Amino acid sequence: MKRLTRYQQKRQMQAVSKYRNPIEIYANTLKRLTETVGEDNVIRKSDGKLDQRLKANEVYAVRCQDNTDYYRTVMIKSVQLSGSYQTFITNPVYGSIPPGMQEVDQAQVFKQMRDMNASMSVTTLDAFPYKGKA
Repeated sequence: MKRLTRYQQKRQMQAVSKYRNPIEIYANTLKRLTETVGEDNVIRKSDGKLDQRLKANEVYAVRCQDNTDYYRTVMIKSVQLSGSYQTFITNPVYGSIPPGMQEVDQAQVFKQMRDMNASMSVTTLDAFPYKGKA
């Protein structure tokens, strides 16, 4: 038993000695983490642009991808009884987005819904998702 304990201690010391300074590695990891994450409500995209996370109980506009003359409004509502979130999406609206309403990307809405495990009944935010039979 003592032999096994000595072996494990020796192995652990070898693993630790591979690193020059564990605190230096820890500090570098924290530095990289804070550089990539940034603020609490902001996510960095691969192209360097920042995406703001959607807030509950606020209305956002999403431009329809199939016809840019239309937009939909999206609101994330928190359900207090179950502690979950529900997404409300309007029908397509023709025209420009009203001033003061923030426009977000369709992919950003779906990503946040997955992150929040929110219930959502639609799979696309297009203006005319049903094309009919060709």
